[in-house]
Amino acid sequence: DLRSAGWAYGNVRVRTADGSLGSGQRGIYRRQEDWMALMGDARLIDSTITLEGDSVVVDRRRDAVEAFGSVKVVDQEAQTVVTGEHGILHQSTGYAVVDSVPELSSRRQKGSTATVRSRWMSFSREEERSRAVGDVLFRQGQTVAHADTADFVGEDLLILRGSPQVEQGPQRMEGREIRFHYVEGE
Repeated sequence: DLRSAGWAYGNVRVRTADGSLGSGQRGIYRRQEDWMALMGDARLIDSTITLEGDSVVVDRRRDAVEAFGSVKVVDQEAQTVVTGEHGILHQSTGYAVVDSVPELSSRRQKGSTATVRSRWMSFSREEERSRAVGDVLFRQGQTVAHADTADFVGEDLLILRGSPQVEQGPQRMEGREIRFHYVEGE
């Protein structure tokens, strides 16, 4: 039945029921499943987040937006960009995971840009908390840190766990857990 499914080709543009804008080179929509896929330079934009990838799948029944290949998530509100090869976002809760070669870049207030690399990252808007797990590398200005896990709590606390090491110029710190409290983004 053509009324319950649709296929579009070439410079596809979509506006979803919640007001999000989507685009891609190809698109598939299944009304009964409340499911949509955009492929080829896919992009989905809502009020504060832009999600890009080789393909983006919106599954309203699962409350999930999933992106594959050359994934880029831009959160304008938090001034944060996350890249990777696969990511999933639950729109109602704001919980997201980037589980394939994630890299985060963030600039808060007047501080210098921070970058984080790890094997896996999660983000929770409701809890204002992010976590990087596995071979974490954190850089900001002259500060370089390594740890097994890094927890970012709100805008002012970074907790490094699992053999954390921090270097800032010639200074070096190690411990079981290291906490950084930020003042005005620095």
